Amino acid sequence: MADTHYNAANVEQVRERKRTDKERAEQYRDDLRKLLDMPEFRRYLWRHMTESCGLFKSAANGNGSIQSQNIGMQDVGRLLWGEVEAVEPLALPRMMSEFHEGQK
Repeated sequence: MADTHYNAANVEQVRERKRTDKERAEQYRDDLRKLLDMPEFRRYLWRHMTESCGLFKSAANGNGSIQSQNIGMQDVGRLLWGEVEAVEPLALPRMMSEFHEGQK
């Protein structure tokens, strides 16, 4: 059903939308679980959360625009962290350990 024809007053369409939304969300969770089984993906994700998103760095900057950008990037990192934690809580400590082991 296309969104252009969606009628929120139609009980059947609302029920169908909820069902498909739940199925889509479960598929996303399943996809993330499978990706987290791959060491390469865990390394990739950890690097982006910590380096690109600056999750563990200070967002402070004398330039307010850069500071705002840093805060936004950290929000992306926190969003990813939350998604990982929701589907596979032990993946984060595992990623952290793997990162530190790779530093030796």
